[in-house]
Amino acid sequence: MLKKETKKAIALLMVAMALLASQSVFATDYSSTNFTVKDPVIDEGTSSTSSANFGLGQSIGQLGIGKSTSTNFQLWSGFQYFFKVNANVLTATPGAGQASLSWTAPTTFLGITVGSYEVGTGTISGSYVFENVGSVTTFIKSGLTAGTTYYFIIKALSPGGNFLVFSNEATAVPTAAGGGGGGGGGYGNQLTFNGIAYPNSLVTLVQDGTIAATTTAATSGYFSMGLNGLSNGTYNFSLYAADSTGNLSPNLNTSRTISSGVAVVVNDLIIAPTIHLSYSTIKQGESLTISGYTAPSVPVTINISGQANVNVTSDANGYYSYLLDTTALIKAVYQVFSHALVGSINSPNSFTLSFEVGDTSVPTPSPECKRSDLNCDGWVNLIDFSILLYFWDDTNPFNPRADIDKSGKVGLRDFSIMLYDWTG
Repeated sequence: MLKKETKKAIALLMVAMALLASQSVFATDYSSTNFTVKDPVIDEGTSSTSSANFGLGQSIGQLGIGKSTSTNFQLWSGFQYFFKVNANVLTATPGAGQASLSWTAPTTFLGITVGSYEVGTGTISGSYVFENVGSVTTFIKSGLTAGTTYYFIIKALSPGGNFLVFSNEATAVPTAAGGGGGGGGGYGNQLTFNGIAYPNSLVTLVQDGTIAATTTAATSGYFSMGLNGLSNGTYNFSLYAADSTGNLSPNLNTSRTISSGVAVVVNDLIIAPTIHLSYSTIKQGESLTISGYTAPSVPVTINISGQANVNVTSDANGYYSYLLDTTALIKAVYQVFSHALVGSINSPNSFTLSFEVGDTSVPTPSPECKRSDLNCDGWVNLIDFSILLYFWDDTNPFNPRADIDKSGKVGLRDFSIMLYDWTG
């Protein structure tokens, strides 16, 4: 038998639960010298509220999690929650004076994503020097001392650069460079390119007319790409980047000679800016926008033929722009290009574009290259053929220009059209 007091407590609890289920429950008022919270309640909430300045979406009252924002405020509703990231797995393979690192992408929950990675390197376990390598999941750490144990760890960052999670620690002991001739193999002959492009841009490496690798630059613009197992010999390389609008940089060309067992690292590569004009012909007295992308937060010089150089600064996304007033310009054709100062290094020049000051304004058409010119450099040649092979048999390829006949798949018909359009 239940005691009388126990029965009374159960009865009161059942009444309270009935009230909660049937109607709003009022609580004690809260007040101070500045405000009063009148009859705070727990209720079922509403789907959304709005005004001219903000919108608030919610569910199950303030018990529902979610975020509402406007230009003036941010509101987090419900019980606060935190994203979760599971650690990724790192492996390190020793090579001649270097280590090849490979890691899995962390598993993320509650909406958080990985934006980039930093590689930590040290000769003491738990003590590292970090470098940002972008959103890649492989990296070759070169310049290491043979016979020394190196410790590596991967730091995953959010798109905003916030720390998410560390991987496991991996070790590798680089070997000494081998002697003698031969073609090289495994990790004996390696070549690494490190440089700066535009934040989150796609960087492409072309080896002797064939696409050898692609990577996405970090939010800092930094990129790193490596090639393994190269035979002895001299190679010609080109690197270029595509900005977020699809405009391409000029090729950055370099040649390197590879010897057996020697790891070659090419540092301080700076990709030239992209450039775009809002008008191809501008009416005298109207304004022309000159814009493009380069490394983030760096000085950019815009050169306009016959005019004083213009100096601007790129923003955190690498975007730069200048509004040119043509009132003082005579009616003529002008040429314009740009270059950036990245650290202490001047970048190569962008493409040179032309515009005419005349009696009418003609907007620059959307970037359009002739058929089969897949990299939009004005030629149909081995580089375009390499791009076609890279996307061969792909359905709805990432680069839609590779689907030349617009059939939805890259194949022989596209190759036939390219041969017809070939310029060499």
